[in-house]
Amino acid sequence: MSDNPLITPAEFEEITGAKHPAKQCEQLRKCGIRFTIRADGRPSLSWEAYNRQLSSTTKAEPQYEGPRIHAA
Repeated sequence: MSDNPLITPAEFEEITGAKHPAKQCEQLRKCGIRFTIRADGRPSLSWEAYNRQLSSTTKAEPQYEGPRIHAA
């Protein structure tokens, strides 16, 4: 991650595994990452927003353990 608050084109390539902006956008959509599209067709996103979205999508859901029946 660079000092730049925005993800660079090279970083998008590394994150998505795609070289072309349209494919990068497709991969981001598949992962549920919200971003904007610049006038040149490239995705635009800050590292802060990217990390916030990842942390909110990777929180573990509580597992259902069945009814809690206790003997009296």
